[in-house]
Amino acid sequence: MASDIHAAASRRFPRNLPTTLTAVAHGTNAARDPRARYRCQVSNRFIRTKSGRFRRTTALCVNVGGGNFNYVFDMA
Repeated sequence: MASDIHAAASRRFPRNLPTTLTAVAHGTNAARDPRARYRCQVSNRFIRTKSGRFRRTTALCVNVGGGNFNYVFDMA
């Protein structure tokens, strides 16, 4: 699921991701299970370091069963 979020960001680069996304678990047992859908809140901010500026994207994802994951990545 994290790779799906990263791929969406790569396709939209240099534009930001939207503030809400839906990530879906892959697999044979995830077909109609509502716990396989994660609603994600996305924040995009620029970080300045000695080597330059880059965008840090944070996705906080939660499903209806209470499961969650955080995904943080940087892009130039």
